[in-house]
Parts: sequence; C-alpha cells; structure tokens
Amino acid sequence: MKKVVCCMLICMISIFGISSVKAVDLNNQIKFNYKYNRSITNACYWVDSSAAVFTSQINAAAADWAGYSNPLNMTAVSSNYATHMDFYGKADNYWGSDGTIGETLHYLNGGSYISPNNGSWFYADIYLNVGRQYNIQGTTAHEIGHALGLAHWNSNPNSIMAQSNYRIVNTVRPIDNQHLNEIYS
Repeated sequence: MKKVVCCMLICMISIFGISSVKAVDLNNQIKFNYKYNRSITNACYWVDSSAAVFTSQINAAAADWAGYSNPLNMTAVSSNYATHMDFYGKADNYWGSDGTIGETLHYLNGGSYISPNNGSWFYADIYLNVGRQYNIQGTTAHEIGHALGLAHWNSNPNSIMAQSNYRIVNTVRPIDNQHLNEIYS
C-alpha cells in the first residue's frame, strides 16, 4: 500500500510540476522508528570547510537545541573523528533543481547508510546548500532534528520539523523538545 501511495505521489509531482518538496510527510510520522545508538549527552559536531561559511548559523542552531531541558549537549570539535554530526556544504546542482536547502543522512559505525526508520545510527551527515543561503539557521536546526531522530511534521507549522515551505518558525519550539525527550528519555 505504501508503494502505491508513493508512486501516486511521484506521478502527481511529475504531472503538476511540484518541485520544491524533496521529502514527504507520510502518515504524519513525527519521530523516526529509531535513534542514535549512543548517548547524546555529549554530542560532538564538526563543520567541514565546505560549510564553514555557515559556522555561526550551525553553532546557533546547535545552541538552540541544547538550550532546552533535555539530555542533549552539543559541542563543536576540530575533527570529525567519532562525531555525532558532520556538516558539509554542497552546491545547488548536488540536488538538481528541486530547491533543496538541506539534507540529513544517517550511518552505522563503519560508514554504511541506514534509513532512520530501519535501525539505529552512529552518526549523521548534514548537507547544507551553499547556493541557497535562505534561512540557514532554521534549516540547520531542522536538519539537526533529523539527525536526532525527528521526522517531518508538516501539519504543524509551529514546529522546526515542518519543512521550510510549511514552517512559520525558525527556532526549536517546546513541542520539538518534548519529542526529543520522548525519544531519549
């Protein structure tokens, strides 16, 4: 059934030319099925030189998540050895012409990709579009949410986890923190 819904959605996007939405909010899934397979109380992140232009926005987004009462503590480090999150900058053409601003991919310890709905992960790579420097702090906070285990929540425009074309906020909200605490409590 899910395959049929996905195929229908892809056909509708192709027919109607909706190109600004990369990921889809199916069944209003607020949290992924899995989470980090290690503690987030000392979550380290590293910023690659390709994303260095966004360092202040990345730091602000990390502080935004860590500023709530939750088990998360985020620390910027100078090496990507055993980090929880690595940030990279990619050009527009990396995603094609679909308008993507950011993307998060999850990996096992050893580097194999894993879907966050299929198993726990060891680290996440977050890619930011250096060609579309629109609201990078909000986008980064959103992508950090994915790295932590939150899915899109497009039906709630007051959540940082709504995609940018649905979202009316650009900082982590109490409801986002509540869902983070549900995952890591």
